[in-house]
Amino acid sequence: MKRILSMLMILCLVLPMATEFVGCSGGGITRSEWIGMLSEQFGLNDYVTKSPVFTDVNQGSTYFEAVQSCADWKILDRDESTFRPDDPAEVKFAVLTAARAAGRNLSEKEALDLASKDKIVNSSSYSGTKGRLNKEKAAEILEWAKMMYLNTSTKDYSVFELNPDVKDISKAEGIVEVSPDCATISVGVVSRNKDAAKVQADNARIATNIINSIIALDIERKNIRTGNYNFRQVNRYDENGN
Repeated sequence: MKRILSMLMILCLVLPMATEFVGCSGGGITRSEWIGMLSEQFGLNDYVTKSPVFTDVNQGSTYFEAVQSCADWKILDRDESTFRPDDPAEVKFAVLTAARAAGRNLSEKEALDLASKDKIVNSSSYSGTKGRLNKEKAAEILEWAKMMYLNTSTKDYSVFELNPDVKDISKAEGIVEVSPDCATISVGVVSRNKDAAKVQADNARIATNIINSIIALDIERKNIRTGNYNFRQVNRYDENGN
């Protein structure tokens, strides 16, 4: 329930990100950068463990909040004492953590099997899953995790039996009128450029300005969330299909 509430905060800042560039599959992503992206996608910033879970991610780290939250939510395994934040993130690491963030309590093999079935990785041999995660693949895995989370079935509580000692008032009527005290606003930032690094910098700058403007309206920073982050290549074709 806490995660659901975190996903449905008063203000949801949606930052879809599109770009145009040719011949570039995206740079490599570190393990800490990936966990930061995953945490932002799912609103994971409410950790309980105050002391660092991993000895190499201290409280001064940019990604401390994201790593602590993912550890508390059992998205990251706490068996090891180190996280290796600056190591390149592997595709299999991204698939496993994304599946767990989407609410699937899976082992690495189970997560890769599911990703293979959904054509996120190549076949049951997991070809390429030990390879370095790039921005294009990261965006694909984030979208896969988001759709998996949204399509997760919930238990039906519409049918139930009353305890004999409980009075049935389900047929009673009542009207309550109140003034609205909250609002949800979605803001999108779309950046396009042939240079992948420049489009990311431009998008981050614009998004930061928007956030600062919202904060200036006495909206607390904790009530602003990134609902979606999308980074993709756009191909243009002439009238001959070239």
